[in-house]
Amino acid sequence: MRKLASLCLALLALVCLAANVQAQEIRNDYFSLNLPADWNSTVSKPQSNGSVTVLLQSKTDKLVITITVVPAPLPAQMLAEQTVQSMRTGGITVKEPVQQGDSYVVEFSHDTKQVKGLNYFTSNGSKGSVVTIMAPDTDGFAKGKAFLQETLKPVDARLFPASY
Repeated sequence: MRKLASLCLALLALVCLAANVQAQEIRNDYFSLNLPADWNSTVSKPQSNGSVTVLLQSKTDKLVITITVVPAPLPAQMLAEQTVQSMRTGGITVKEPVQQGDSYVVEFSHDTKQVKGLNYFTSNGSKGSVVTIMAPDTDGFAKGKAFLQETLKPVDARLFPASY
């Protein structure tokens, strides 16, 4: 009986700790995610056209993630190529889009602002998503990818990368 009580108390403590770690749930028409307490978020109001943007920032790492969904009846490749052209016009160094499954990944940097990032472009045919990870180094990118893989739960899996 004493072992059962101890086990129940241990499970209750774990549930309470898990509730504290997952301090905020972000949910919209396209995805949900549980944001740990060591992250901040800014969620834009949904636009009249259905666009949504969520900005996530780690309090402990120099890591920023944005998730944007827009009405865009374009294939992911075209969405990536058009964005690359705009980024280059803005003075950002951008590599060519690389296909990863049904998504396209673009590496970018801006030397004067010391920013490095990855954009993931995905489309389900009527909407497009752009998931951006900005980090100072390879370790930061690995943390950002793992964070997205573990926490981002798409409503329509075709709208987001299968893996980061």
